[in-house]
Amino acid sequence: MLQKIEALLRAVLILATNDSESDANLRRLLRRDRETMGMLLRHMNDRVELPQDFADTLEQLLEKRNLFVHKLFLQDWFDLKTQEGLDRANEFMSDLLARGSIAIRVCVGYAIARTGDESASLPMEEREAFDRIIRRIFSTAIPDFGGKTPDEYLKDFTETVTSEFVPRIQEKT
Repeated sequence: MLQKIEALLRAVLILATNDSESDANLRRLLRRDRETMGMLLRHMNDRVELPQDFADTLEQLLEKRNLFVHKLFLQDWFDLKTQEGLDRANEFMSDLLARGSIAIRVCVGYAIARTGDESASLPMEEREAFDRIIRRIFSTAIPDFGGKTPDEYLKDFTETVTSEFVPRIQEKT
């Protein structure tokens, strides 16, 4: 899931770029696929103004991701030999998954909204990079549509995210 979030952040950043020279440099970096989640979030903050609640969710996700990847076993509470330790690890992972789920939904919603927007036309290389990321994410996911058909879910999801959240993301000038 964390890798999917990083890939989605790359895809969203590709969509958020324009024809400027600095954005051309960013697009080259994004195609190389070597940016960390922290770097991707910094690039995003340079280009768009995120609603504070989502910016906080992403920041907390980054902190928890870094703890999970780099320092989890060093935490005093991380103890898989006791019920208390197992409960604490489960709580940590549940929170990480919840924040990740929010990030994925918002990024997918933003991508859907932007790709439907004529102003989001991309050069061929960037379009191919974006399409490759999205295809890979969907080919490795097990969808849960909550009892709806895929079309019903996508319609409801897209309407909700594009009407309630995406308009709150403003490009910086």
